[in-house]
Amino acid sequence: AVGNLGMALQQAKKALRRSMGSTLNALSSEDVEAQGRDVVAKVLSCEAFKQARAIALYCSMPKEIETSPLFEEVLRPDSGKICFAPRIFPDTGVMNFYRVHSMEDWKAFPANKWGIIEPPELFEGQAREVALAQKSSLIDLIITPGLAFDARCGRLGRGKGYYDRFFKQCDDALQACGQPPSCKLAVAFDQQLVPEVPMDGHDVFLDLVATPSQWIQSSHPSAIHLPATEK
Repeated sequence: AVGNLGMALQQAKKALRRSMGSTLNALSSEDVEAQGRDVVAKVLSCEAFKQARAIALYCSMPKEIETSPLFEEVLRPDSGKICFAPRIFPDTGVMNFYRVHSMEDWKAFPANKWGIIEPPELFEGQAREVALAQKSSLIDLIITPGLAFDARCGRLGRGKGYYDRFFKQCDDALQACGQPPSCKLAVAFDQQLVPEVPMDGHDVFLDLVATPSQWIQSSHPSAIHLPATEK
């Protein structure tokens, strides 16, 4: 019976990925841009962002919330923050986050075979700093993409499990240093909110989801209870 449940869950995820793909494809570039601006403004003014010192930030694809304004803010010389961006190793299923040093550095990232820019493993001839490798590179805020989200801060990814594995890796590293788990914040279009995301035991609930029209704060026991909005 458990096998059947698992199969049903996988089918439900597949169906939601398909329907959300169509929904996102139908968004106009004007809508994508306008919603992106609203979400970025929300993130920049939220406590989770203001308090974060080391931020993991994805490089956006078309039909995702555009993250370049967030990179610009974090990479300002006086921001007091450091920033890491992901690189995927499809052969091993690993996603590492590498230090981004400046907007010039970020703008020079080459694109991978899916057209997503990624940090090279070297920076100025030296191995680029990897997130979680030492105490100074522990991540306290992960700004995450996804396909669909719900009112419990459930998240549906693209099905490869990269982010769910990274969330666990990140929290294990923090726990080993006696620090609380990272805050996991998703940015999304209003159209990406659904009544319920099918979640299994490996799927990680987020702490916050920001869309243009609302903030969703997790009621899940594992959630970090940071006030989302400015007081």
